[in-house]
Amino acid sequence: MSIELRQIKDSLNNCKVLIVEDDDLLAKRIKSLFEKYTHLEPTIARYMGAARAIVTKRGGDFDLVILDIMLPATRQDFGEIQGLEKRLKDLRMKLEGDSASLDESAQAARRDARYERGEALKRIEELIDREGGIKLINEWLKYYPDENQRFTVLFLTALGNNEVVTRGLHLAGQFSDWIVKPIPSDLILEKSANLIVKKLAVRDT
Repeated sequence: MSIELRQIKDSLNNCKVLIVEDDDLLAKRIKSLFEKYTHLEPTIARYMGAARAIVTKRGGDFDLVILDIMLPATRQDFGEIQGLEKRLKDLRMKLEGDSASLDESAQAARRDARYERGEALKRIEELIDREGGIKLINEWLKYYPDENQRFTVLFLTALGNNEVVTRGLHLAGQFSDWIVKPIPSDLILEKSANLIVKKLAVRDT
């Protein structure tokens, strides 16, 4: 359902947003985006433990949760991932360019870099809970058994993760939606505003 820019601004004004996303650049982009429309500073959690603590303390404060489905569980896991991603960036620089003109020593170094890159990617995969966001929603249901009292939830998901998304939408209820990364700013605003409008309409009936 399309929604006009004026309606988006009106719907999101003073909306309290929790962003649960481990990608630092994406989390900051979403935060900056919502600040312009809500005129409030969104809260960011970058791993499951932080999101749990925030909701336990301030759950009733939030109107909207932007929730990545794939998340690290702990601060330690998140920190290790950050270190691995920095290492991957360094390795990508080593692997750039044509290897045909390299001498034997340089080619051996490149093979080592490719191996290290594979191991780093494998470790990141191990540190990410592929259904972390869904597990959080399932835990939060005990605090908000009444669907009308729950957050509106916009899931962020990777392409091809439809089965997991379906389970998440079923748990979160009618005030939820999803969007596939990479995320266009206009779409995340439109979907978020639609969820807020829908919830308000149900409450007013």
